[in-house]
Amino acid sequence: MAKVPWLPAELALVQRSLVTLAERATPSPLPGLPVWGGELEEWHGWNRLLADADPLRDVDSWTSRNAVRLAEAEAGFPAATAGDTLLHSDLRSDNILLNGGQVTFVDWAWAARGQAWLDPMIFALCAAVQGHPDPEAVFAAHPSARAAEPAEVDSALAALAGRFVVAARQPVEWETAPVRAFQKAEAATAIAWLRVRTGWR
Repeated sequence: MAKVPWLPAELALVQRSLVTLAERATPSPLPGLPVWGGELEEWHGWNRLLADADPLRDVDSWTSRNAVRLAEAEAGFPAATAGDTLLHSDLRSDNILLNGGQVTFVDWAWAARGQAWLDPMIFALCAAVQGHPDPEAVFAAHPSARAAEPAEVDSALAALAGRFVVAARQPVEWETAPVRAFQKAEAATAIAWLRVRTGWR
């Protein structure tokens, strides 16, 4: 498993492997995979929060000020992420095994199909949660990321952030405490990344 915060050499190795993975996984070699995102109602967090007149006390002032924009961005999520690349969908460090110069992506429980830039985006987000200071630089290292429509990436990030905000609010038991903490960190990191990407005030 990779060390976190990420070491530059290990990060670069995984980034190269993600390029190879996308090349081999497009078009998806596995028939019948679900579309990335699954049940779409789970990805409309901002819209649900606004519809409920939620006070958004657990987010920062930038987020509450731009909640309507975030809801508008996440509304485009299905079309933005549709594609035919086989995706891992959960590229945290504990799902990436390193052995010398070899990289193995394990735990494909969330395998799906979608845009080729989704796995690099998820990897960049998780790397930032686990200590990397610049998710945009990690993301932009992938060819599919450089070719992606910025608004589509923003839509996916907004949907992820809204989902994590809602998920982190769920009841905390001893066995779910680490999950809730990670979801809270993912929400904050996705929001911080969106703030940089969008330039919204």
